[in-house]
Formats: sequence, C-alpha cells, structure tokens
Amino acid sequence: MSNKLSPFQWNDVTFNETILIDGVPHITVRGIGEWLKFVFPRQAISGTLDWLTCLNDYSAVTEVTLDNGRTRKITVYPPMVFLVLVSFILGQRVERVNISSIKDAMLSQVVSFAWHFHSNSVTLPKE
Repeated sequence: MSNKLSPFQWNDVTFNETILIDGVPHITVRGIGEWLKFVFPRQAISGTLDWLTCLNDYSAVTEVTLDNGRTRKITVYPPMVFLVLVSFILGQRVERVNISSIKDAMLSQVVSFAWHFHSNSVTLPKE
C-alpha cells in the first residue's frame, strides 16, 4: 500500500510532510527540519539523527506516491520522536542564539502535540 505525503495541522503545530499511520501523524525528516526553520531541513535533521541513532528504532518505513506517480520508500517518525528531536535541537541552538522565549513556546506546542498522540504511537523498538 502506498501513501501520499500531505500537510498536517494540530493546533499551532503544522507540518508540510506527514503520513497518518493508524491515525497518528508521522513526520518526515524534511517536515521536522522545516518546522524548526532550518535552511537545509533534511540535512540538519539527518545530521542530528546520526548522533541520536536510538531514535531510528522508533521510525517507520513506508512507501509513498510522489506527484509524478512514482513510488519510493521513506522513513517517518512519530510524535514522541519529534518531541525528543526538538528538545535536543533547541537545547543546542539556544546556546548559540538567545531564543529562550521562542524555545519555551515551541516546546510547549511540541509537548502538547506529542502528548495528544502519545497513547496511539507507543511502539516497541525494532529488533
């Protein structure tokens, strides 16, 4: 079965690239990076995932249909992984730039979003 990437919004949290899996939004690497407003979103998040390899245990690989009709496999992440990534990245970025008030607002949004979908997205890591 192939899915189509689609935008997703929940309260103040909006992503450009998500796939619903069992009613839970799973976000692409680029979608997470865009939400964090990185200039090179895919590269920024991929680099972070290189450090936090344990988060890949909670990812899902799914097939998507592209606009040109072709399909390809992509990795998507559930809300709790999004929460961990955002917390880690904002902690790193705050040291370089004074964005503490923005950080608090962003984390509040992310925690609310992740907690809302938490009961449906808890899965055991891949073996």
